[in-house]
Amino acid sequence: MDKVTKFLEEYVEWIAVGLGALFVGYTVWAYALQTPVTVTGIGGSQPLDPSEVDKKIQEGPAQQLHNAMEVTTIPEMNVPDFVAGFKSDMGEADYKPTALAWFPDSPTFSEPIVASSHGPAKEEKPIKELAVLSPAKILDYSTGRSNVQLAAAPAGGAAGGNGAQPVGNTSDVAWVTVRYSISPSQIADAFAKANVPAWTNRTAILQIQLYRQEELPNGKWSDPKLIDPLNKDSLTAFPASGNAQGEQEYVTWADNHITDLMQPAFLTVNKGDPWTMPGQQPANNGGNTAAPVAQAPLDPSKDYPINVLLQYSVEERKAYAKAKEELKAKAHPPVPRNTGTPSGGGTGASPYIKQSSADHFLPFAAPIDNPPPGQSPRLNASNANAFGQQPPAAVDNPGAPAGDQNPGAAPTAAGLPSGEFDPKSVNSDLIGWAHDITAQPGHSYR
Repeated sequence: MDKVTKFLEEYVEWIAVGLGALFVGYTVWAYALQTPVTVTGIGGSQPLDPSEVDKKIQEGPAQQLHNAMEVTTIPEMNVPDFVAGFKSDMGEADYKPTALAWFPDSPTFSEPIVASSHGPAKEEKPIKELAVLSPAKILDYSTGRSNVQLAAAPAGGAAGGNGAQPVGNTSDVAWVTVRYSISPSQIADAFAKANVPAWTNRTAILQIQLYRQEELPNGKWSDPKLIDPLNKDSLTAFPASGNAQGEQEYVTWADNHITDLMQPAFLTVNKGDPWTMPGQQPANNGGNTAAPVAQAPLDPSKDYPINVLLQYSVEERKAYAKAKEELKAKAHPPVPRNTGTPSGGGTGASPYIKQSSADHFLPFAAPIDNPPPGQSPRLNASNANAFGQQPPAAVDNPGAPAGDQNPGAAPTAAGLPSGEFDPKSVNSDLIGWAHDITAQPGHSYR
């Protein structure tokens, strides 16, 4: 220890000078002889000083990007033809069946195979064309000359009253109401001829169009003219072809407004001939030709004339028809429906036709100029008294109901299906009517 202390005391100055010289030498080497910071990986493996980095980037990657952005030509992109490949795969164009090893015939069973009691499966025939439907059949008509209120018809399908005070625009019109029927059995036959499958054999009433022809001076008939319905303003417009959303909305509306389509109300009559249902004689109540307004609720045990029923709202008539069906079902339990087409009056209850009497309609007066079978009745208005008169009663009335029916009574309300229906399930014709207030006295129409 004494030797070390003696050595340090003797050479301490030289040791201090040596350490200082080493520090100065390292500083000169590190900061004077060597570059303090270098950058590698830009433009090659040669390291760069910080002052050389920007220049190297400008001359290298930046210049390459600039040159690429100056190019205005669009490169061609090769897109594989996926559709052709998909069709080829689905069509199995290159399909090669795998050869299977030979296998002996299936062994026989000791128990006999019983044939199915349902018979062979029926092959669905393709639908080649739409079903061709028969036009509606004209049953009868009524005419008159009246001063009417040209205003919106009462809501709910009610008939216009004859004792209302005139309000707003009025007009003298010569009117014609045509009563018609639509045969569900003919619709079912048309569907069968068009090979419409039974599971989709349904239809609905969407629109009723009344066409009129006028007899010309040369004896020929004019082109058919479409007559606008009286309640046109309250009906939803028929959608244009191709408007899928509009078509669906219209179908939904029509399902709930079949009464407005097939049994529209007449205008309010101020003076003149009261409106009457075709085949119904005008009421005679001491000079007041207005139909009596029913005040009491409808009694399901009674039958009402249609002019009385039309004075009630749609909801009241539906409730009346439902209650009458329930009363009828209690009195006559349901029996299997005859699948054949009923002739004359049917007796089977229909799940869609809600009538206030039997499932058939009373006979109506024969039209003027009894037409040949298959032709429309001629509305003869050539004489001045044609409007307002009822057609003469028919001498021979085929198809008249027998038994408890009264041929002279007014027709009862015709129930209508609500929404889509199967024509095979409807046993009675659908009854409706349409109005025309544009007829001219002295003219003949059909």
